[in-house]
Amino acid sequence: MTIEAAKYIIALDAAISCMLSIFDSARENGKHIDEIEQLKKLKLDIYNQQKTNDNAG
Repeated sequence: MTIEAAKYIIALDAAISCMLSIFDSARENGKHIDEIEQLKKLKLDIYNQQKTNDNAG
């Protein structure tokens, strides 16, 4: 993985973390947000891809 690609992946991961934090706050206030599970899955997919790339390189 190139350094440039790693930067984008880190930025995407940070953005997803921020969104999950906001959504968790909304959920605590009684709002149901369907996208939370999708974001959690995306974050896990990114983590697994990084782990795979680290092991390959």
